Amino acid sequence: MRRFMLCILSASALMSTTAFAEEGQMRVAYGDLNLTSTTGAHVMLYRIHHAAILFCDDIDRNVVPSHRTDMIHGCEHTMTSLAIKQLDAPLVAALYEKRQAPTEMATR
Repeated sequence: MRRFMLCILSASALMSTTAFAEEGQMRVAYGDLNLTSTTGAHVMLYRIHHAAILFCDDIDRNVVPSHRTDMIHGCEHTMTSLAIKQLDAPLVAALYEKRQAPTEMATR
């Protein structure tokens, strides 16, 4: 009975990951995903990225547009990185790092 209770507590603890910024937090649900599968990891990465876009869209609209765009991209990168770090799912982290790596052009 004790093992069963611990499993339930562990499963409920893994229902979402939260990344914190100066003025808020970003929650991403993943209780329905298998983060050890490629498909589950890709879906989680998409959810984190989408949540970061929504979270960062609230950046001050009084900022000069070109600066605001830079601020939003920086915020999205920071929030995505924080969420992936806090998630501690190796496959999700590996997929994210692969996307962040610069693409090399083939030479002849």
